Amino acid sequence: MPTINGFLTENTADISAWILDVFFRIPAQVIELNAGYKWQVCATNSPGVKIAHPCNAFELYCLYLGFIVAMADVSLRRKLFFGSVGVMSIYFFNALRVVALFLIQGRWPQVFDFMHKYLFQASAYLLIFGLWYGFLRKYGSHS
Repeated sequence: MPTINGFLTENTADISAWILDVFFRIPAQVIELNAGYKWQVCATNSPGVKIAHPCNAFELYCLYLGFIVAMADVSLRRKLFFGSVGVMSIYFFNALRVVALFLIQGRWPQVFDFMHKYLFQASAYLLIFGLWYGFLRKYGSHS
């Protein structure tokens, strides 16, 4: 039975390959490298990118949702709405991050590590802070 990490990691690879195929016309494939832990998104004439459990955004989902759940005096409806919107936003951001890293690895491999370790991590946290800000804002009487 696959774990949540296994499911998320494989799904991140699958959606990233689909985006590359549909929007960039790059016929990418997903290959399992390490029995449920690591997948590779690859294509002809491209080194591709490897996606392991730390890259599946699970920790970001938990961080974001933990904050939402912990807030007192906020309606369940608001928590459910912002929880759902936030998780979907993080999911699509992460898939686009993998696609961008795939393209960077093929064209500018010298900046891959910087983009992966610093720029995209900072961007993910900025997204989460922005989502939290939206959650905490008061919209008239709709809190």
